[in-house]
Amino acid sequence: MIPRIPTGIAFLDRDLGGFYRQRIYVLCGGDDSAKRILAAHFLRAGLETGESCLWMAPEKMGDRLIALGNAGFGFSDYLQSGAFSCAEYHAPRAGLTGSFQKELDAAGADIVARGVERLVIDSAQVLFANEPKRCRPDCVSAFARFCEKLHTSTLILLDPPAGPQANALKDLLVEQATGAFAVAKAQDDDERDFLRITTEKLVGQDALPTWDFEIVAGNRISLISKEDLGRAWMRAGGHGAAPPLN
Repeated sequence: MIPRIPTGIAFLDRDLGGFYRQRIYVLCGGDDSAKRILAAHFLRAGLETGESCLWMAPEKMGDRLIALGNAGFGFSDYLQSGAFSCAEYHAPRAGLTGSFQKELDAAGADIVARGVERLVIDSAQVLFANEPKRCRPDCVSAFARFCEKLHTSTLILLDPPAGPQANALKDLLVEQATGAFAVAKAQDDDERDFLRITTEKLVGQDALPTWDFEIVAGNRISLISKEDLGRAWMRAGGHGAAPPLN
């Protein structure tokens, strides 16, 4: 049986038992969807259990790491110890024979050398930006093989698809994944905002659950499901103002 690992998100770990180790998961959402906070929890959970973690992104990570540090994730401490690291990647240049595979091979050698066990690939659609439409299925297959060879637990972050080609790319990536989720803002009947995670694919599970949650500030930003907030209110006797559910 494939072991599971904690995601760092209490309601996902409770309902799913965590993610399967050394498998690929996809999370799609806009910049205002908290997808990077979810990814930060995923990596922090690994760091707290002694795993080596890497965040790959197509742009410099400095400002983002400062923001996550201010949110209580404390990645700077792990950077100093070497348990956590960041890497910048670029889309392979179009028209170069074998360029995509060469870029993957170089990145893979670096990841293996770092001893990475948990990996977040931010804005992964950028990797395929210069590839012709006809080549994308082969590139996605090569990318999936690349992830499998790393033996890492991998979370791929995608922006919402903007057009048919982007949607086709997302579908190709989801096809290769063990699980796929979308996170976005939603509104209740009173037009109060909250965030919703929708399951698009989950290997080995028939039901595709949905979670409504909100961001709760504290020593570290937490993601609390509306159901759990309601339970906490009831345990307190249901007195006073109801907890915010937006």
